Amino acid sequence: LLGRPLADDPAGRSFARSRAEVVGRLASAMRAAGVAALVYPTMPFAAPRAVDPWPDVRSPVGYGNWLGLPEVSVPAGIGSDGMPALNLSVVGLPGEDARVLALAHAYERRSRRFAAPPRA
Repeated sequence: LLGRPLADDPAGRSFARSRAEVVGRLASAMRAAGVAALVYPTMPFAAPRAVDPWPDVRSPVGYGNWLGLPEVSVPAGIGSDGMPALNLSVVGLPGEDARVLALAHAYERRSRRFAAPPRA
């Protein structure tokens, strides 16, 4: 698929159809349940420090990006060293970018996790 538009590749067209079907089913389920957005940990572990080796990332989360849905990540936790370590992802349905941003903003305001980390 790399290097060619999805529409020019049979596998790409199949992927695009499958993705549209999954998004449609997800949208139906969310609307039926009255769910405005999905919220989950951005990564299944604390953020590594810049000097640490990057961990092997094989995560079941992050499907909003895979499906082309609006998604934003916000700080959600502080590590033992006082630095931001955890994040939450907020994912919405197609065209609901403003709602996703509003929910993320509301979380940041209420959680007070938006304060700058201490400086050395």
